[in-house]
Amino acid sequence: MNGFGSLLGNINVLISHVKDFANFVSRSRSKTAFFYPEFKVNYKVLSNGNVIIIVSGVIQITDPTSNDIDKIKQSLVFEDAVPEFKFLPLKEIFCKPHNVRYTEHGMWFYSEDDFINSCEEHYWQDDDSVDSKENRAQKLNNKILKWQLKTQAPQGKKRRFDFCYGISVPGYLPLKNGNFDTSRNPHGNEEYTFDWNWRVQRRVDHFEAIVSIDRSVKLNMASMKCYRTFWAKGAVSKKIDMTRDLNPFYYTYISRFKNGRDKDGIRFEWQVDT
Repeated sequence: MNGFGSLLGNINVLISHVKDFANFVSRSRSKTAFFYPEFKVNYKVLSNGNVIIIVSGVIQITDPTSNDIDKIKQSLVFEDAVPEFKFLPLKEIFCKPHNVRYTEHGMWFYSEDDFINSCEEHYWQDDDSVDSKENRAQKLNNKILKWQLKTQAPQGKKRRFDFCYGISVPGYLPLKNGNFDTSRNPHGNEEYTFDWNWRVQRRVDHFEAIVSIDRSVKLNMASMKCYRTFWAKGAVSKKIDMTRDLNPFYYTYISRFKNGRDKDGIRFEWQVDT
């Protein structure tokens, strides 16, 4: 009897391991439903503290049957914004007239063959383990905006689509007439570093990040730095090279990397004179 009980115990352990492995395979397959052969982000800083973010790239579908394809997740976390800043609900900023992009909140998207057909605000769990559970704390934080780009199933044999979207964010940074506005420093009397970072949500073969700062901003050019971050390794950062592009309207800095993986990222830092 004891031998039989031991055998049953071993079988239960084996079944548990098989289930764990099956769950791991399921998650792995979900993560490979699509990836980005190319991904580019352009972050534009205006002299009044407004920001415009333009994202473009190519999405490659590897498993057209996966439900994961219609959940292309993106987010903006602006917790270092000026104290009075807050995101408006996505439904209020979506597809406004294009001419408001320098003065108002707005969001616009385009995609090849209308592959992306809608967008909805959604606050998923950061670990992404329980998709149905909403992250209420983040939803109530008006300096965080999370959304899902909704897609339609690929038609025919086409599996590769170009896409782009833009977001205008007024009144985010403590800038006034190109100067650092110390009266709106979100850190009070403490030192403030202007920065911007972007975290990769999927595999990205070729990633390019551009920071464009209006030439009327009193940028301390010697302070500009760029780092590649590895969030899966505990937010480890590694300083990487960047190039400066000649532009009559912006100080433009570009950095690139290859073979980005889920939770890799990039961060720029700089200082502005008062």
